[in-house]
Amino acid sequence: MSQHPLNRVRSARLLGSALLMLSLLSGFSISSVEAASAYAINLQSSQKRLKKPSQVKDYEGYQLYTVRFKSKKDGKIWNRLRLGFFPSLAAARRALNDIKAQYPSAWVAKASSKEQRLAAKQNKRKVAKKPSRKKSTRSQKANGSKVKLSVAESQRIMKAARQAMTGKKYRRAISLLTHLHQNGHSSQQKDSQELLGLAYERKGQLAHAKAEYENYLRQYPKGKETQRVQQRLSGLLTAQVQPREKLRGSAKQRQDRKPKWRYFTNLSQYYSTANRNTTSNGSSTSEQTQSDLNTYISVSADRRGGRFEVSTDMNLDSRYEFPTDSLDTARDRTRLRSLYAEVVDKDTQLSGRIGRQRLNKYGVLGRFDGLLSGYSITQKIRTNAVIGFPVNTSDYAQINTDNPFYGASVEYGPYRENWDFTGYFIEQRFDTLVDRRAIGGEARYLDQKRSLFTLLDYDVFHSALNTVLVLGNWTLENKGRAYLSYSQLKSPTLLTQNAIGSTDLTGNQLLTLSALQQNFSDDQIYQLAKDKTEESKNLTLGWARPINKKYQYDTSLNVASLTGSSGQDISYNLQLIANGLLKKGDSGIVGLRVQNSDSSNVIYLSGNMRYPYDKWRFNPRLVVQKRDNKSLNSNSVVLTPSVRVDYRFKRDISFESELRMDITSDTDNAGGTTDTNEFYINLGYRWDFAN
Repeated sequence: MSQHPLNRVRSARLLGSALLMLSLLSGFSISSVEAASAYAINLQSSQKRLKKPSQVKDYEGYQLYTVRFKSKKDGKIWNRLRLGFFPSLAAARRALNDIKAQYPSAWVAKASSKEQRLAAKQNKRKVAKKPSRKKSTRSQKANGSKVKLSVAESQRIMKAARQAMTGKKYRRAISLLTHLHQNGHSSQQKDSQELLGLAYERKGQLAHAKAEYENYLRQYPKGKETQRVQQRLSGLLTAQVQPREKLRGSAKQRQDRKPKWRYFTNLSQYYSTANRNTTSNGSSTSEQTQSDLNTYISVSADRRGGRFEVSTDMNLDSRYEFPTDSLDTARDRTRLRSLYAEVVDKDTQLSGRIGRQRLNKYGVLGRFDGLLSGYSITQKIRTNAVIGFPVNTSDYAQINTDNPFYGASVEYGPYRENWDFTGYFIEQRFDTLVDRRAIGGEARYLDQKRSLFTLLDYDVFHSALNTVLVLGNWTLENKGRAYLSYSQLKSPTLLTQNAIGSTDLTGNQLLTLSALQQNFSDDQIYQLAKDKTEESKNLTLGWARPINKKYQYDTSLNVASLTGSSGQDISYNLQLIANGLLKKGDSGIVGLRVQNSDSSNVIYLSGNMRYPYDKWRFNPRLVVQKRDNKSLNSNSVVLTPSVRVDYRFKRDISFESELRMDITSDTDNAGGTTDTNEFYINLGYRWDFAN
């Protein structure tokens, strides 16, 4: 039976009083008790002899020592390098977050009195200094010698961190954000720094939160988020100097604080034009192939404070296609990407989102019109339900009621700090038939060195495996990173509606369900859907490692196959990445890909550089591609130079431009050549503003 919280407090006070009386009566001090219960950080473990460094950065004065342990499992002797000593587990864990930047596999261990005496023999006794936090390892910019996570990996970790914040799992959020800030892609560095400070603040570690906010302001002194971070820091400083009585208050009083609405709007427009010149057998033609004006509008708002949090989002885009010749006509197409509202009850952790939205989990296949709701049963268990209609095309704002679906899912985690699991069931109808009935699950593992994501989707109605996905990363002691991805996918996803387009005995296409049912039985329609659905398999194995502080390489092997095609498509990839080549903040990538298949051989060379200068960003790029078509006995060479230039006019307004040329030379099996030059221009602006 669990003890009442008030009784636990009373017990702790009695224990503290008893310990104090015992120390007075027996003649030993409290400090001796703490010394007997000291903690150390295990930096490295190896069966070989370890080389002891002179010190650990920011922890001068602490004792570095080695100990030997015999494994109870296999009897092997392990050498361990440790740093000590810390008076409490909490103090050791706080230091661990800093030290993991230097020793990614470090962990906290309890040090016995015998171990402390051993450390004293190996070191001259020193008074332990408080570690300097003027320059936290986390706050430093990522070292150029570290292998960075990819954009997709960084986005996935950021998404997991935000979910942990929403579920009030601040300890897990801090772990994820620390890993992301140290090793994540540059696109996530800024957000992870701010969110890390917020996670510490909500966990009650105000000193850490203050340090992270100050680091943010030093690194990003300008920007629309800077004012928000400054307000949070000011709030922390104000709270620390106010009397304690003003900090107290009931949950209801805190919820009754005046909620605040925030609004965010993005407007961007781009004009694109393209012209093509073709020369073949001595004759030339010229034509305009594109003339479009694209408009994107995004409006979102959220309400924070109080018991209920509310957020809304709308995204739409419009493309106006100008006539490109006298026979062409103008066309206008508007697409509603999203339009939803979401409410979260912070007391019950009940949430609901209704409207047009996009979801790629719980078995949902992308954009849909409907309702997603969730409820946290415990801190580790959350249930979700979804019902709606898939949006097969977003060209119109109508709701497609022909394919209703419903599903339920359960999320569990974290399990042992690093694991999260999701299981789901979903069913979709195709008018009177079953379109899809599937069960599936996800498993995620993440620590400072390794990450693993797996997804399995099985259609129990069609008795077919729809999706198998495995993504893994492993950062090794030599700072290299091994990664793999494997996918086995139905292409497209197996649905009964895939039978649409089948032909009858006379060769006529059947474009509706009623037409199919007039010619085939339901079982035959289900079989037609299977026959028209192919399966693709794709395996990638890769290795990335820094060469020095400026350079790193990334190499991978990819093997792909598709049902119905003979043989496999095999490609070899090599990239050399440089950071700070000409000045601080620039980056460059040189890549080589060699691809072989039964139908063709392709060699692909590319060079890409990003160069910042004041308010300007320059991005020149060059791609050369040579393709030998085995089946047609022909070849082609494509040269594609391009340059993108961005200019930030004001904090919220930027102008973007891109110029590109495709220079193509095709040689057929008779030796004839066709030269094609196509010139693209893209000009636009982006305006972000918020209240």
